[in-house]
Amino acid sequence: MTPHPPQSPSLPVSPSPHSILLRQSSNYVPPPGEGILY
Repeated sequence: MTPHPPQSPSLPVSPSPHSILLRQSSNYVPPPGEGILY
């Protein structure tokens, strides 16, 4: 098992910057699971 780097563009591990993008984009509909961050 290869440890994924914390800064992986394909898989955002940090919900902090991702949640900010969701707040700025009101037209964006978060998939089930990420809706908790929103």
